[in-house]
Amino acid sequence: MSIENLKKNGSFCSMIWNHMFFLTNNIVKPCCRFEYEKFDKILNLDNFEVNDIFYSEFYKKTREKMLKGEKIDGCKRCYEEEESGKKSLRQRYNDSSYIKIEETVDLNKPKIKWIELSFSNNCNLKCRMCDSRYSYKWYDEEKEIFGKTFIKNKRSYVNLNKILKIIDDNIVHIKFTGGEPFLIKEYERIIDYLIDNYDVSKIFLNYNTNCTIRPKDDLIKKWKKFKFVEFALSFDGIDDVWEYIRYPSKWKTVEKNIKFFYSLKDTINSKYVFRSTISILNIVNFHQMLDWWKENISENFHSEISTFNPTHLTFPSFLNLQSLPKEKKHKIKDYLLNHKNNENEIIRKYVDHFVNFMFFKDRYEQNKEMLKKYIMITDKNRNQDFFRIYNKFYEGLF
Repeated sequence: MSIENLKKNGSFCSMIWNHMFFLTNNIVKPCCRFEYEKFDKILNLDNFEVNDIFYSEFYKKTREKMLKGEKIDGCKRCYEEEESGKKSLRQRYNDSSYIKIEETVDLNKPKIKWIELSFSNNCNLKCRMCDSRYSYKWYDEEKEIFGKTFIKNKRSYVNLNKILKIIDDNIVHIKFTGGEPFLIKEYERIIDYLIDNYDVSKIFLNYNTNCTIRPKDDLIKKWKKFKFVEFALSFDGIDDVWEYIRYPSKWKTVEKNIKFFYSLKDTINSKYVFRSTISILNIVNFHQMLDWWKENISENFHSEISTFNPTHLTFPSFLNLQSLPKEKKHKIKDYLLNHKNNENEIIRKYVDHFVNFMFFKDRYEQNKEMLKKYIMITDKNRNQDFFRIYNKFYEGLF
């Protein structure tokens, strides 16, 4: 069967043939979204080499299922997006112009062509939709809220030597996430290793940053040697909403840094994805974010250089749009659908997706007590006030 036909079967995802995601607790996954409860036992770098995992029986069987068009349990987030009308990560990478399937996928001989690194949970923020796997600052508060943590040790790192072992001439793409990538010194070591040993003009990089830290001049010079650099810039709100979600950063500083990153387009070959994770905490400010974009970036939400790419939050489920009570959902729906920004076709599609996703399931009863506990504890610890910011829409939520 041809790859073009496989794309249509609703299950096929190219990433399991050419990609690996490395998480801070030494767990390895086909992609960042993949869910599998036994990762810690069979797919981790504590007990296995990278290639042992990539060519393992688990990966082999998952590939075989995809070729048959069978649904994969670990891929449910992409299926949910597709059912609610949004183009999923699976679909985006199947049609990617950056990593062309025909050039990087051999159905008979899988090879690691690109790697995604969440190397360390070293981060300077305690973002509300995050957890201790990606920020050590969450560790103590997580215990208080949930009675447990998502990671065994407060500080966590991937085994760098095992990563370097699988970097070779096949690599065309490396994605650096965190923690915060500009706090993780090992990432620059990887950059130096690539420059010293390979032709990096064919490799493109991606940095997923919270926009609180600017890269150093020396690193920017090194980027010029690569094919291009893509920046996934967190963009979850402005002013008070940003500061509530991405504690303890300050919006004015972040705003300046976002503009700095965007100015690098005049210095290096670069692209920009403004990434918004849409949840209970910013859906009511969605159009405020768009107004900022139009004033500071462009009237065009998709261009060769910059893209606005919001997606709905899945985890933690109590911050998920589906966890709102029905009367709040209808109020938000009316607000979103009646806004002037919907005149833009791209934005209207996003709005339609969020509305469809919001009503796709009702999680309010199962999550309302956890949401209340979470808001009360985090507000107290951080000296913040949920209802001061959101009361216009959420009065009486709990």
